Amino acid sequence: MGISIDSIRILDPSDSKSEPLVARFGDWPVYAVRARQSGDRYALGVIRKATMELLTVAEQNGHSRILAQLLAAGGRLADQNVRPHLRRSYPAHFSLIQMVWAYAGWHDSANKQNPPQLSIYIVDPSVYMEVSSGRLDILELLNAPTNLRFWAEINWPSGRVEHYLVDASYNETVRLIAEQVDIPRQNWVIEVIPPMREDQKVFELSDPYVWDDSILWLGITPGGTVRFRQACS
Repeated sequence: MGISIDSIRILDPSDSKSEPLVARFGDWPVYAVRARQSGDRYALGVIRKATMELLTVAEQNGHSRILAQLLAAGGRLADQNVRPHLRRSYPAHFSLIQMVWAYAGWHDSANKQNPPQLSIYIVDPSVYMEVSSGRLDILELLNAPTNLRFWAEINWPSGRVEHYLVDASYNETVRLIAEQVDIPRQNWVIEVIPPMREDQKVFELSDPYVWDDSILWLGITPGGTVRFRQACS
């Protein structure tokens, strides 16, 4: 197509609060999506935001369909032997979860008559296996844009481990989830797996900002796990 990287044009330069995640190559209907956090590192939480930004830009520019690959699904999974910007802290299928969930949320909030269609091409066998086996339910994600279904794991001091499947609104508080599984607030922490950011995955329940905030703010993703355990003394 003769597209030069020098012809890249950043969209929405007026947004001074955060750098745009979507850029266009000249006047071509081709876009680059940078689903990375500061420092050019992988961050699961940026994928949802980047997908919604792409959908908004596509609609504004009159596109009826988006052909995309998985965002931020390259690199090496949890490999401490590679440089930080090549290390991914989440399995690749969580990229698909975030993209589909973002599309459902954008479609639900936009209330548009003819929103752009989104086609996601999968080449990673591990992601395809999650979908074909039914472990990753695309229809469930599309039909529940404001809900989260995830696992709660409790590591009791006695060594006993319990698992519960939780289905809740993403506005539900951490307090309610903890109380439902009888977790005390003091001297306990909650670990988010996979984390939305590699540097933000363990939170103290005694922190009022954690206890009374939403599970979406905490970074829980559909299909993920929250692990409750006692804080290290």
